[in-house]
Amino acid sequence: MNQAFTAVGWEDFANIVELGSHLLTMEFLFSFVVEETSTETKVYFRFFKEQFEMTLQQFSVCFGF
Repeated sequence: MNQAFTAVGWEDFANIVELGSHLLTMEFLFSFVVEETSTETKVYFRFFKEQFEMTLQQFSVCFGF
């Protein structure tokens, strides 16, 4: 993540050095899937070894976008 933040100019955004944070981030990123249908968009991901499914609006609210 540090390389990604640096690439977009956010090198001071977060300094993540804890192994647990790194592993959780990787679990989330590797499992993140967006599924679009004609009626809605859903996102799927794993976090803390648990599978999540939510609409794009729910995802946006959950992560504060």
